[in-house]
Amino acid sequence: MSTVAPVLLDTCDLLKAGMSLILLLLMVFVGGFIAGYHKIGYQQATDTVHHVLYLPENIALAENALVHSLPEKLGPGATIDVALSAHHPGCRN
Repeated sequence: MSTVAPVLLDTCDLLKAGMSLILLLLMVFVGGFIAGYHKIGYQQATDTVHHVLYLPENIALAENALVHSLPEKLGPGATIDVALSAHHPGCRN
């Protein structure tokens, strides 16, 4: 049966590995940032349609227009009673 020799890392090797990992992560982040920045710049440059957003008009509604009304057809679960009662002592009103 063969045994694998342990990997011995001293402080210098750990520092090199850590710095290499940080440099790799920094390069990936910067590359993604630059690629995304160029992509959005290209999309904005090719977008020739200008979208105008209009503010909603201030319309005074009659009071009876805001009265609660039931729908003509009730959906599933509309008739379930969800009132809390003494049967559920953990629930508080």
